[in-house]
Amino acid sequence: MFWHLLLVAVLLGVLWIRKRFAYWKDRGVPYVEPTFPHGNLSGMGSTVHMSDITRKVYQQLKPKATGTGFVGMYFFTNPVTLVIDLELIKAVLVKDFQYFHDRAVYHNEKDDPLSGHLFAMEGNKWRNLRSKLTPTFTSGKMKMMYPTILTVAEEFNKCLANEIRVQDELELKELLARFTTDVIGNCAFGLECNSLKDAEAEFRRMGRKAFEGSRIKIMKRFLSSQYPNLARKLGVTSTAPDVSKFFLGAVRDTVQYRLKHNVQRNDFMDLLMELMKEQDREGLSIEEAAAQAFVFFLAGFETSSTAMAFCLYELAGSEELQSKARANVTEVLARHEGKLTYEALQDMKYIEMCINESLRKYSPAATIIRIATKDYPVPGTKHIIPKGQTVLIPVHGLHHDPEYYPNPDRYQPERFDEATKSQRNPYTFLPFGEGPRNCIGLRFGLMQARIGLAVLLRNFRFTVSPKMATPLPISKASTVYSIEGGLYLKSCCRPPLDNMWLTIALLFASLVVLCYGWVRRRSRFWRDRSVAYIEPQFPYGNFKTLGKVEHIAPITQRHYDHFKRLGVPYGGVFMLISPVLYIFDPALIKTLLVKDFQYFPNRGVYFNERDDPLSAHMFAIEGQKWRTLRAKLSPTFTSGRIRMTLPLVLEVSHRLTDHLRDTIRTSSNVVEMHDLLARYTIDVIGACAFGIECNSFREPDNEFRRYGKIAFDKLPHSPLVVYLMKAFRAYANALGMKQLNDDVSSFFSKVVKDTVEFREREQFVRNDFMDLLLKLKNTGRLESDGEEIGRLTPEEVAAQAFIFFTAGYDTSSTAMTYTLYELALNQQAQGKARECVQRTLEKYGGELTYEAVSDMPYLEQCINETLRKHPPVALLERNADKDYRMPDSGLVLRRGQKIIIPIYAMHRDERYFPEPDAYRPERFTPEEVAKRPSHTYLPFGEGPRICIGMRFGSLQAKVGLASLLSRFRFTICEETQIPVQYSRTNFILGPANGVWLRVEQL
Repeated sequence: MFWHLLLVAVLLGVLWIRKRFAYWKDRGVPYVEPTFPHGNLSGMGSTVHMSDITRKVYQQLKPKATGTGFVGMYFFTNPVTLVIDLELIKAVLVKDFQYFHDRAVYHNEKDDPLSGHLFAMEGNKWRNLRSKLTPTFTSGKMKMMYPTILTVAEEFNKCLANEIRVQDELELKELLARFTTDVIGNCAFGLECNSLKDAEAEFRRMGRKAFEGSRIKIMKRFLSSQYPNLARKLGVTSTAPDVSKFFLGAVRDTVQYRLKHNVQRNDFMDLLMELMKEQDREGLSIEEAAAQAFVFFLAGFETSSTAMAFCLYELAGSEELQSKARANVTEVLARHEGKLTYEALQDMKYIEMCINESLRKYSPAATIIRIATKDYPVPGTKHIIPKGQTVLIPVHGLHHDPEYYPNPDRYQPERFDEATKSQRNPYTFLPFGEGPRNCIGLRFGLMQARIGLAVLLRNFRFTVSPKMATPLPISKASTVYSIEGGLYLKSCCRPPLDNMWLTIALLFASLVVLCYGWVRRRSRFWRDRSVAYIEPQFPYGNFKTLGKVEHIAPITQRHYDHFKRLGVPYGGVFMLISPVLYIFDPALIKTLLVKDFQYFPNRGVYFNERDDPLSAHMFAIEGQKWRTLRAKLSPTFTSGRIRMTLPLVLEVSHRLTDHLRDTIRTSSNVVEMHDLLARYTIDVIGACAFGIECNSFREPDNEFRRYGKIAFDKLPHSPLVVYLMKAFRAYANALGMKQLNDDVSSFFSKVVKDTVEFREREQFVRNDFMDLLLKLKNTGRLESDGEEIGRLTPEEVAAQAFIFFTAGYDTSSTAMTYTLYELALNQQAQGKARECVQRTLEKYGGELTYEAVSDMPYLEQCINETLRKHPPVALLERNADKDYRMPDSGLVLRRGQKIIIPIYAMHRDERYFPEPDAYRPERFTPEEVAKRPSHTYLPFGEGPRICIGMRFGSLQAKVGLASLLSRFRFTICEETQIPVQYSRTNFILGPANGVWLRVEQL
């Protein structure tokens, strides 16, 4: 009877196993044929590492996974989902995280308290603890721990130097582990572990024992994770008893000592002690606190030391790469006064690239494991991942996929430069996982690895010892992907002082090579993104003639014509070595300036609020500060507020016509109009913004006029330097670079200060722009019973008054000058404009009322046509505030990317403005405007960042032109330059040699 039952049991077992092993076949999912009892894990821990198994499955079945996005394999008799498709990986780790929030790491808090740590916890318990521990690993907390790590790194440097004195061939794997042990002991436990001084120090010995691997331990760990309930019933533990006892004791002793002596170190242990004291909810027990300290120790010491070991091995095998890395360290330290500060460490980009490439080639965790916590319908398929099934992300397979990393077995740090990295899907590089359950301590791990490598490369040179086998042997039984045996490298100290000049020469040569390579890669920026571009010329990019030969307007015209022939909606160029993207398509321009404004809210204009406070005006400032200030100032530019300034503008216009009449009677009837109209706008702005009578017609060299000319004509920096200041604003700010000359800044600051003090002292009211600024400064309201908008600081008042002056003075005078220039060339249009003015004046009783100024359609068309042919600002600039995917395109513009809308060139595109060189005000009749695509005419910009003062600019221009045309006729003369030449250096598109016209009184 017994044998019959045994036979039945065996047959049932065989049938059950066959059914289990048919799981993927029954569902039509590609899979690897399993063998009993290991499934697809045969040889794991003895002949192969887990990474080899998953990489082989990934490579074998990837071509067959196109329909499902995943394939099947078996852990013992359990079916496991191996995810291949990157979008599905993203879904598992991030988008649909609620289905896969548990890791499938075995833990048994009852019999093995140290296993109940954050890495293994599940469900709400994990969520609660993660949210409590996350603040420990912010950038600020990392900066606080930095001095501790640096102290240990300096001790490591001394230890290595002492070892080299004895022998030049060292086993680095153990030394690196001792370094990270001392770092974690200090940061997690507040204890001096002294592993660097004593290789058998207790912390090091216990850390070594915790990671000791064998095939039996590997199988035990996998069986426990696959059958956790059975393992817990059997009391299976994963931590050795003496290891558990040691770490529990260390935590208890540390907690008791700190409580007794009131010790506070702002470290990980302090945070755990705070969580133990929580009153509003159940705090951590001493065992739970010990478990978190234990996993912080294990994860921080072994993975970081392993990553550093692999990185040193690769650099030791390549003198070229090692020299690049050392040059990076040396060059950064030179910029930071030779000090290895936290900021210096962040600047070591090539070291970061080397670490990332090491983490790619030798991922510490070969796979990411998740458990489905509920049935999950796989997107785009009929398949369901059932609750409880293990889901595997093959990190090692992804990192060695030639589709993502060509020649994956080659060590190539340049894979992780910004340009190359941006071309890859981010889910092809997962050394720390991704999503809410990514490695909480990744910042800490990377920081200690970078410090360690920086110290070593700064002071030592490494080569591979003949002892090392090729290929590099990998431990089969280790959970972490690590070197089998030791890492033997030959080491020597840095060159002696008598070879210093040779060293400097080598470093300089390395720097030149690095710079050359970087510039070459930079010049391929647009080509690598499949964007049409114009080949740049180093060092000017595509703007070699800017400021030296010509204004930026004709340069952008040539670029526009080039891309127009290609028929592309956007195209790439380079300003110096910075990539810039032109936008040409009107619909796309509308999207970027209006619909998706939140991605492009900033102009990228240079300002330095600390050293040059007048530069921090509304045209330049960014982010929330701009939004707040724009909201405060917008009500000052309503039609009603502009109407209040009309009497002041009319008073200046009378002085303009009187002065011009006197000039042609007593001096000459050939007049330089740009200077004359600049005096007009100076007086208007002086009156409306500052309440000051500038008297520019009687005193053409008055202070306002003189400093206004300096502000525009005598810039402290060339256009290319200004662009560098914009591109590298943080550095320029740190160097105290200014946009304005000091004397200009001092003059306007004093004028505003004196004006404010006078008006507040005398209670003087003029109903001008300064009055509005003062109301906002003192009450935050424009009306006593009005809505509170918010107060302005004195510095903000001065900056806004200054930009009102600069924006209103030169742009309006230039627009008026070009209007008279074009009307002098086109007498028929001038006659129509004069007739329009006279007809309107008759209609309104000979008075230039606000309604009369608004009722001059042909004059307004003339101004609009002038702004089309000669826009004061030749282009619009915007900077991406966050990553942006271009509509109907795979192109992603990264945060900080500059875009340019070439206004000058678009205004001269015959598709929108036939015969663009002809002056035709009729283009701007309502009927003609309606025929054109929107966003092809942009003299004031568009969207939320449109010119806030365009109504005022239009008012002063129309009043001035109406006053002149109603009294004078303008014609060309011998001195008139045809065509007009633009200034090379002025930001505004102004005339280089003035505009001379003959003037006759009517």
